[in-house]
Amino acid sequence: MKKVVIGILVILVGVAVWFLMVKEHDHVITFNANASQSSVYNHVKDAKFIDTTSIQDNAIIIDKVLFESFKQEVLVDNQKVILDWKFKAVADTITKVNVGIINTENSIKHRLQALFKKSPLVKTVKDELILFRWQFSKYTNMFKVTVDGESEMPAMEIITTNAKVKRDKKATAMMKANSYLYPKLAENSITQDGPPFVNIKNWDIEEDTITFDFGIPIAHKDTLPDTIPNIVFGSVKSQKALKATFYGNYAISDEAWFALLDYAKRENIKLDNKPFEVFHNNPMAGGNQLDWKAEIFVPILEN
Repeated sequence: MKKVVIGILVILVGVAVWFLMVKEHDHVITFNANASQSSVYNHVKDAKFIDTTSIQDNAIIIDKVLFESFKQEVLVDNQKVILDWKFKAVADTITKVNVGIINTENSIKHRLQALFKKSPLVKTVKDELILFRWQFSKYTNMFKVTVDGESEMPAMEIITTNAKVKRDKKATAMMKANSYLYPKLAENSITQDGPPFVNIKNWDIEEDTITFDFGIPIAHKDTLPDTIPNIVFGSVKSQKALKATFYGNYAISDEAWFALLDYAKRENIKLDNKPFEVFHNNPMAGGNQLDWKAEIFVPILEN
């Protein structure tokens, strides 16, 4: 009997030491977000959907693995806290989010409070995450992405103009390019032969900047103008690509980029990260944005 009691005490002491001294996090909060893993990672990192009173406002990223995890150092109720975010795709557009909470100043006290569900810090963080999930859910209801799988990019003759911007400024640059490019068709007797497109020439994922051509397919013409300022004539060759279909405001069609990147990673497909977007609706005509269709292609690298 004595050995049994000693054994139980050893186990209890071991569990206590693990819980108070070894356990990685004081508390872990888990929830699902309805977007691709890379998309959720970016939105949390940039704190785009948390209001101005949020604990995220003072966040400092101290460690990260691109699109998979990062740690933030924040002040919560005047306490220095580490939020350890981990992201895991469970479907094309569903991501499991784990948030580990570490109180760097009063860890043992906080772990005991969290154990008995009396931690004000956990409540504050949980309230923030509930707010984030609600705001992010509203955002994800604004679009739909379907990964279609392997396909072929369309071949076409084109007229284009170029821009370099932050990824989230793509829509503004597109509108500016559109207003400059379209008048050139009539001025030079050029016939449009398909919906407009964006061809990403360079995507710096770390810096989140893009260089792209905004263009219009044109009917073949034997002679073209020699020079038009900031305009290039050329062609796009058909090539193997991963394809997604996007419905929603074209300002956020890059949600499909992230869905394709995550799909390619899961399926071990190597991509040339230069999305090609074809826009089938005219936003100037208005209507329900969820009816606006875009086809997104990301070229597959040949072995």
